[in-house]
Amino acid sequence: MNEDNSRFDKRGLIFFMKGMIFLLILVICTKFGSDYLINYLVDNNAKLYKKASAQNISPSNPTETPLVLALATPLPRTTPMATPAVTMTPLITPRARVTPIVTPLITPVINATPEIKATQIQSNIFDPAKLDWSMATAEAKWQPRDSAVSFVFKDKMWTMGGLNGNTEVDKNHNVHYWDAPHFNDIWNSDDGINWKLVRKSADWSARRSMSVAFFKDKLWMLGGYGVKSGYTNDIWQSTDGINWKKVVANADWPAREGQTLEVFQDKLWMFGGVNYDARSVKNDIWYSEDGITWKEVKTPTPWKPRWDHDTAIFKDKIYLSGGMNLSGDTFDDIWSSTDGMDWELVTNNPPWQARQGYSLIGYKDKLWTVGRLDDSDLKGVNDIWYSDDGKIWKKTEIDPEWTGREDHSVLLFKDKIFVFGGMDSNWVWRNDVWYSRY
Repeated sequence: MNEDNSRFDKRGLIFFMKGMIFLLILVICTKFGSDYLINYLVDNNAKLYKKASAQNISPSNPTETPLVLALATPLPRTTPMATPAVTMTPLITPRARVTPIVTPLITPVINATPEIKATQIQSNIFDPAKLDWSMATAEAKWQPRDSAVSFVFKDKMWTMGGLNGNTEVDKNHNVHYWDAPHFNDIWNSDDGINWKLVRKSADWSARRSMSVAFFKDKLWMLGGYGVKSGYTNDIWQSTDGINWKKVVANADWPAREGQTLEVFQDKLWMFGGVNYDARSVKNDIWYSEDGITWKEVKTPTPWKPRWDHDTAIFKDKIYLSGGMNLSGDTFDDIWSSTDGMDWELVTNNPPWQARQGYSLIGYKDKLWTVGRLDDSDLKGVNDIWYSDDGKIWKKTEIDPEWTGREDHSVLLFKDKIFVFGGMDSNWVWRNDVWYSRY
């Protein structure tokens, strides 16, 4: 073998063959855009150069210069070309001293947005029929209770007031409410598991069935019943949820409990309620532009007097449903209003059973009924229903694991429905906490 051909020894031939294989892979990668092959090519090219360096192949020994495959860079052209061409330059020139230039074979491309498979997209779509439940805690730190008032404020869930009838109920389900402990403690939580007592005894008297709403940058609390205070129509205000100030001793509307309170069209609205002492069930509607001065809607209300009903703001309407009266009738009719004054019957025959002390909420573009007391008197089931319009309803495929109950708290928090407290179907006052999942 003469001097001109001495460079093509066995080692050089191996490098040459590997270079040709890499070139073939590059062509395949270019044609089919395979990220896997590109990454493979980068790794192996780096290994090849590392191996060559380890074997002391350097510019000072031109006869052992490695065969390094580099990406061809288009050279300057004097004549425009329709398609960019790759100019191949001899990698080794006979008798020339070549300084090897190592260029990354492929410049990795990092996609700014990861590829999302169709199955992933499908799994992230909310299916209301699949709504299920998990327990956050079996026993929160606060005492078991129903008829507490709960709300979301400053990125926390809050609950305060209510009563515990566990020691004051007989075997016939008669509750001695006047002897049952009522509360004016205030608790909050940022996860539903860990609850913090922020006020042992609030400025307002212990009571149940009051209402709270966030309106004009403040919390407003009104109404309710307490053993010491009786039925109330006072109004309290707070900027932090802990410290409360009485702003109205006797509001324009009659004292009551079991009413609902909503913020709608930049006003506070109050609907219905009851005063047991006066044997009076309400279907009156009151509204206020400042929380202090209230006006009664004079238009006759078409829905029957009731308490323990619920209302919700959904698709720019107020919806009202459920509740009961002093005769023991429980309602299942559904009404809606675009202005709070004039009401339209949506349906008086929904597929779900009549219920009171439950919750009506708007969640993920659906209207939901959450919870039902399914004791030995009312029977039936504790189920969850949802609707696009309040008229056509569908039931979730899985009934909740938590026992049926009334006067529990239901809040929307961190894209979940939280359910806690209430009196269950065994006539046991609870302090468990549950949340929805899907």
